[in-house]
Amino acid sequence: MGVFIRKAQKDDFNIIFSLLQQLWPDKKLNTLQLEMMFKETLCSEHDFAFCAIQEQQLLGFIAGVVINNYYHGGSICYVSTLVVESTCRGNHIGTDLIKGLLHLP
Repeated sequence: MGVFIRKAQKDDFNIIFSLLQQLWPDKKLNTLQLEMMFKETLCSEHDFAFCAIQEQQLLGFIAGVVINNYYHGGSICYVSTLVVESTCRGNHIGTDLIKGLLHLP
């Protein structure tokens, strides 16, 4: 079954947090701070957050910002975070998340 990319939702935070713990296993993550940042991202006009879903399971997360760039004369996208469930890496889920950025509104 294929991977479906959708906008992150408020209820996704706990699973996303566990993915971030996989990404940075030696870093003590501040749950409250990251949850506040996540909620701000969901409300932002310029920030984005998407999830990769396969068989109703959240397996990947990507977040970043779209900004105006005068050199390019338009908008550009910066990816700040990209993580895939450790047991699913190598299955193109990260690639699917990056490709999903092509469809940003």
